[in-house]
Amino acid sequence: MLILVQFCVNADIIECPAFILNDLKSYQNEFTEWLYDKTNDHAYWMYKDGEKYGCSYRSEAFVEWLNKFILDKHEEKAKVVEQSVDEDGLVCRAEYPKDITALIHTEIESFRKWLTNKNSEGICKEEEYKKKYGMRKYIGYASAEWINSFILNERNEKAYVIDKQMDYDEMKAMPKIFF
Repeated sequence: MLILVQFCVNADIIECPAFILNDLKSYQNEFTEWLYDKTNDHAYWMYKDGEKYGCSYRSEAFVEWLNKFILDKHEEKAKVVEQSVDEDGLVCRAEYPKDITALIHTEIESFRKWLTNKNSEGICKEEEYKKKYGMRKYIGYASAEWINSFILNERNEKAYVIDKQMDYDEMKAMPKIFF
């Protein structure tokens, strides 16, 4: 069963056993309670001055929770099928080795500076990428270049861009949850 997990700007698509749909809203509530319970240690906490103060997550956190607490005794597990899908079904994002995710989150301010600093001609990378790829795709391509230049520059692995169109009607027909 495919489920659209909607966030503020875009959505992810997860796949899970059909019976999850029967109690999807209660699972979402249980997950949210678990996620923000400061007695739980998980990879989605943000820290300020060494203290937990909020969570940064996408659908992989919900999938991890489902697999650990709801599907732990089931053979079929939940998984993320697609990430960062916009309202029209467009997917354009940087894909990179998962072991650098935490590092990327800590360096996000460096990315923003790199993207918005103007060159000698008064043009910033953000403007260049918007002109070349368009408003809806530029961030995926810019992210991949920045990750390759500053995070993966000494590794054999490289970030790349996923750029595709999902089936709009199929996507709109999926059950949805909102975070």
